[in-house]
Amino acid sequence: MSGFGEVDPRLVETTSCPTNIACIKYWGKASKKMNTPINSSVSVTLDQDDLRAVTTVATSKAFTQDRLFLNGSELSMDDSKNEHANRFKTCVAALRAKACDRIDRE
Repeated sequence: MSGFGEVDPRLVETTSCPTNIACIKYWGKASKKMNTPINSSVSVTLDQDDLRAVTTVATSKAFTQDRLFLNGSELSMDDSKNEHANRFKTCVAALRAKACDRIDRE
């Protein structure tokens, strides 16, 4: 796992999801906050044996900052114009909000 250093394997999760290709794409969002479309779309979801996205997340009390690696390269989290970094920050903030009710007994 590039960039993670030595991490307890219990604190690393990997998952995959199928690729979805929009054939008729919706035109805009009714709500950016809720990520809902203005109108319907038609799409095809590929079998994961053909094409998929794989995501790995690692956490540690030793980590001093959030970091994002995309296709093996680290992206700058300081660039406010970086769409990937901004989406990542939004996702991490939502995860932290949901995790605040959990207690780490260790």
